[in-house]
Amino acid sequence: MSGYNTDTITQKIVQLVGKSADKISVAILNECSAVEDGDVRWLLYGFDILQKSFGGEIYLCDLRNISLEENKNRINKADVIYCFGGHVDYLQTVFDKSGFTNILPELLKTKIWVGSSAGSCVVGKRPSQLHRLDVDERYGVSKYLELADAGIRPHIWAEHGSAEGIEVSVEESKINNGIPVYALSDDSALIVEDNKLYLIGTNAQKIINGDVVEKI
Repeated sequence: MSGYNTDTITQKIVQLVGKSADKISVAILNECSAVEDGDVRWLLYGFDILQKSFGGEIYLCDLRNISLEENKNRINKADVIYCFGGHVDYLQTVFDKSGFTNILPELLKTKIWVGSSAGSCVVGKRPSQLHRLDVDERYGVSKYLELADAGIRPHIWAEHGSAEGIEVSVEESKINNGIPVYALSDDSALIVEDNKLYLIGTNAQKIINGDVVEKI
């Protein structure tokens, strides 16, 4: 996702999990908001939407302060891994240092990943420094998880401080070696299902080599 789970996105999560929303349990990753120094009301808003959307138990993980095994135990009790946003490069360092990068592919055999903003970007291809504010050489990150063959750019046409125009996505796609760039509005999501990638919601585009090849 770019922002939060809308009704459309929630129904897709229900379909992927195979349970009704009131039965779905969630494990939260909230590491990358730690380096955000601005107003984090957006995070509280996200927590509120999450707890209203799903009626199962909610577990809070902490990859920085508790063992990988304990985090894995909490995730194993949930249906969904829900990763909130913040700084993408920092998030990748947390994943790498904690060992989470190594265990995530196995977890995803039985869990659904739901990313918000940075939580989505991190599963795709890391963009160039020229075209991404969250690329920060201080963290020494050279690539993201690359679990999806895609560049993911959130908050296109949004009306808040993280907003970005479509032009940046177009330019990024020109130097992305043919890998699609998905420009997501805050009312859309990129679904990765059985090795198929497709868009749901409204106002999102798939761009390859500077050309829009799909939009909703």
